[in-house]
Amino acid sequence: MTRKRSGFSIILILTGVLNVAAMSREEMMEHAFRHSEKLEQVELERLKVESLRKEYTAKGFPEINADLNYLYQPRAYSPFDFGPFPSVSEMMDPTEPGFGNSARLAGTMDQLFSSLDLSPRKQAFKWEVNAVQPIFAQGKIFTGVQLAGLYGQLISHQREQVQFDLAEQVSHTYFLALVAEENVRIREGALELAEEAHAIAVRRFDVGQGNQLDTLNSRYTLQQEIYQLQEARKNRRLANHKLLTTISLEMDPDSLVLSDTLSRPPLSMTFAQAREQMLQNNSILKTLRKGKQIQEKQTALTRTDYFPTVYAGMSLGQTSQHDEIRDMDLSRDSWDVKFFTGINVPIWNGGQRRHRMTQAVKEELQVASQIKEAEDLLTLKLSAAFEEYQLALENLAATNELLTLARRGLSVAERAFTVGQTTQLELNQNQQNYNMSRLAYTDALHQLTSAYTTIQKLIGNPQLILNQ
Repeated sequence: MTRKRSGFSIILILTGVLNVAAMSREEMMEHAFRHSEKLEQVELERLKVESLRKEYTAKGFPEINADLNYLYQPRAYSPFDFGPFPSVSEMMDPTEPGFGNSARLAGTMDQLFSSLDLSPRKQAFKWEVNAVQPIFAQGKIFTGVQLAGLYGQLISHQREQVQFDLAEQVSHTYFLALVAEENVRIREGALELAEEAHAIAVRRFDVGQGNQLDTLNSRYTLQQEIYQLQEARKNRRLANHKLLTTISLEMDPDSLVLSDTLSRPPLSMTFAQAREQMLQNNSILKTLRKGKQIQEKQTALTRTDYFPTVYAGMSLGQTSQHDEIRDMDLSRDSWDVKFFTGINVPIWNGGQRRHRMTQAVKEELQVASQIKEAEDLLTLKLSAAFEEYQLALENLAATNELLTLARRGLSVAERAFTVGQTTQLELNQNQQNYNMSRLAYTDALHQLTSAYTTIQKLIGNPQLILNQ
């Protein structure tokens, strides 16, 4: 398709209505990319993946937590509460030798034990800050960061796939709008021919060189062309409305002007070359292959469940116990500081790890099967697109030859009708042949450009989405 540039496209906003002087396919595609809901969803997914990468990276840093606990117990069990217990002096035998010295010692012990209060306090407050640093987290952190990076690449392929789908959709609807516009021009030309033929028929009838039947036939043909033009304009409006809906642009379809024209796009590759390029660059296949790499990393991540976890850390805090809150003073309470390290070795969890590993391996095989299926399906689509392109080429050549013959026939019939050497029916037939040939040529050209666009999408030609 060639592009007729009018220098620039003018966009005016008047009383809330958007009026576009002219828009090319490239400008419409750019507008569609900027306002596509699907592309916006892909962008949100990319931001989620970026956050996932940061989450996995953060797992390599120490985890710091703080604990605050307050306890109130109006009554509590005490392991040192033995009930009434006799003093040491009471338990001594005064008849034993050395009773005097022992009694003095027992008195001292009684005084010491009498001052001890081993009952639990009613209120307690404890705070603690602990930090745990993973030293070896089964390899999950490194594998997780790699997995997040692959997810980011997958999102890029998905964005490209959405762009190709949208570019193909915009191109097809733009081509249909061009066909509808060309049909309007054909019908306008046919109406002009019908008006001229009717005027000639009336003049011939007035001077006695024609008959009333020719005049009625020309009038019928004129009314028919008026109706056909109305239908063509309605179809153009519908095609323009569909195009504007596709690119998410609100405006009056009747004010839309298309600056491009339909033309014959060249295809300079064989089916084998196109298939090789498709297997390398098709966005669907790239997405599936990246999904396969992600699944392989998922399998590797599952395999790390068999590895031990090594960690180290420290904690510090204080514990204060008193009967009344006003008696608490953390500045007088001792500090509790600990340093620790450890290792957690998975031994057996009921076979859960083995089952997860089996699932991951099966999913890898499933993705590989999906890739092969997609390759076969895309090959069939590419083959069908090449068949449509070749058939459209043949139809274009045939309709071009018919159009040349119909144009010559109409020219001869018009001259013959002017001098009274042919009838109105013969002239009408030649006009109809010419109009139908123009419509057939336009349809063949549309089929050719549509097949070409499909091929470019399947082979992953970046020019389709770069609008070059």
